[in-house]
Amino acid sequence: MPLSLIGPAAFAQATGGGQTKPATQNDLNIYFGMGTSFLCDAIARDIEFPKAAGMAVGTPLAAFNALNGGELKGISKKMPEEKAIQMFKTEIFLKATQTCPEGLPKEIKDRGEEIKKVLLERNKKMKK
Repeated sequence: MPLSLIGPAAFAQATGGGQTKPATQNDLNIYFGMGTSFLCDAIARDIEFPKAAGMAVGTPLAAFNALNGGELKGISKKMPEEKAIQMFKTEIFLKATQTCPEGLPKEIKDRGEEIKKVLLERNKKMKK
């Protein structure tokens, strides 16, 4: 039985002693969905944004590191921690701008709009 019910040790024990496999896109979608759900729920409960964001990003990021070794399928090495943090923040905050925008700080909403515009432009270029 794990000494802790959460955290890397518990995840490692639950997955067979620390054997990991790189994350698939489906895995990432689950992690990003978890984080968005945590963030929107925390905002609805009036938890201040920095604390809510820390939990929303940190929890699924810990799962990614514990269950997938910080690796993505198709990439042969572990993702640098700062890059992983930025990826999780971007995806979770972007999804939150669509799910629970009313509780997000203005700068997060504005950044979400900027990212959406960039993605729309990329999609237009790819269709040409």
